Amino acid sequence: EVLPPQSFQSRPALSLNASRILYLLGRFDLAEKQIDQTEQTLHALPSSPEKEQMLALASLYRGAIASVRGDSQQAIEKITFAQERLPQEHYLPHARGFFSLGLAYELSGQTELAVQNYLRSSEEAQSAGVLFLAIHALGAAAQVHISQGQLNRAEQACQQAIQIADGKRLPPLGLAESILGSIALERNDLATVEEFLQNGIALSRRGGLIDDVILGLSYLSRLHAYQGLVSNAFETAQEVNTIIQGFGVERMNMLAAAYIANLQLYTGQEGAATQWAAEYQAVRGDQPHEFADLTLVRVLLKTGGRENVPSILDALLKRGQAQGRVRTCMEVMILMALFHRAEKDIPAAADWLSQALGLAAPEGFIRIFLDEGEALLDLLPKARQAAPELVDAILGSLQAESGKSPLDLLPEPLSEQELRVLGLIVAGKTNREIADELVISVGTAKWHVHNILQKMGVSNRSQATARARELGF
Repeated sequence: EVLPPQSFQSRPALSLNASRILYLLGRFDLAEKQIDQTEQTLHALPSSPEKEQMLALASLYRGAIASVRGDSQQAIEKITFAQERLPQEHYLPHARGFFSLGLAYELSGQTELAVQNYLRSSEEAQSAGVLFLAIHALGAAAQVHISQGQLNRAEQACQQAIQIADGKRLPPLGLAESILGSIALERNDLATVEEFLQNGIALSRRGGLIDDVILGLSYLSRLHAYQGLVSNAFETAQEVNTIIQGFGVERMNMLAAAYIANLQLYTGQEGAATQWAAEYQAVRGDQPHEFADLTLVRVLLKTGGRENVPSILDALLKRGQAQGRVRTCMEVMILMALFHRAEKDIPAAADWLSQALGLAAPEGFIRIFLDEGEALLDLLPKARQAAPELVDAILGSLQAESGKSPLDLLPEPLSEQELRVLGLIVAGKTNREIADELVISVGTAKWHVHNILQKMGVSNRSQATARARELGF
């Protein structure tokens, strides 16, 4: 269903069909030229209902291109103009219009309106009998649900898409499968992620659904990084970058560059990530990209240039809260915790981390914490009360990924002798009893106890005992 239904065949109709095909291929400049030609031809024709419908479709397609380019205001104006002039029974054009409105509202941060329009698009497409778009719109709604921190609703939307397909392996199911893979990734269920992603990417490729291929490859790149397959991760990320470069959309180019920088930082290539940060800061301007700003903060925290971090994060948090983007709020809170930890304000760091854990626990977000690696390790026990089960799961995952115990992952791990001393502290032994047990002097026992308290970030023996139990000692 590439071509919209037309009441007559004409040169304008063919031009509109061509513009639609070019749009689906990501050739937006050429698509706009076709629309320009269509409108010029139509304006020269006498007035008729067919002409008005053609002009409405031209406006609809122009709005769809504006949505992709991030010009939300123009998109909403053009599509609203079109939908007011198209008959209600023309379900497919309306379905396309609602889909593009969903994208426009999503990019402008109006997440609930985005979901409403995507779901309306799916309903209209089902009325038109176009399962392709009905399924795809549900996948788009699921993506917004994830940004809202609603993994369960996202999963339900994907399952609904699968039900609509009724056993058929339709290409738009690729998006639903890739999103199911991303949900498993958020919950750190790595055993099931790859199958979902590989199936999703293959279906999307088969249908030529480039945007969906990009999404699936982006998650697959992350998975490869988590699996330690660094070259595979960068190979996949570079494929994404190459596809995006072909679109010629600056917003998307900026996102692709930030994604690669984030991957570089995660894999220890701080020099390359720092170079990206310098280039990004030079062009950042007044309307920065959210993901790029989050990546910039990570670079600044790693390299010690922390002075601008609070202002960047504060702006992101206010915008995320206003837009209902709960996942962004979680990420900002985690980075705020790391900032205050670097500033040695541990109570503030623990408070920010507690807020993030409180948001994450109901939906089972884990990977967002694991992505920070060992940096959160000394803070997690201090914030455990906010979400005990989630903190235990995060600590367990950190231990599994590193092959070490939580105590080994302390910023300054305990030596073998200090671990012996800690065991005796937990057993309630005095310094004299520790000295006798280990055949060392009392002074040496005191010195070991002092070092243990410092490394564990506590001030007395009872706190050290509690902390050791929190860390599974």
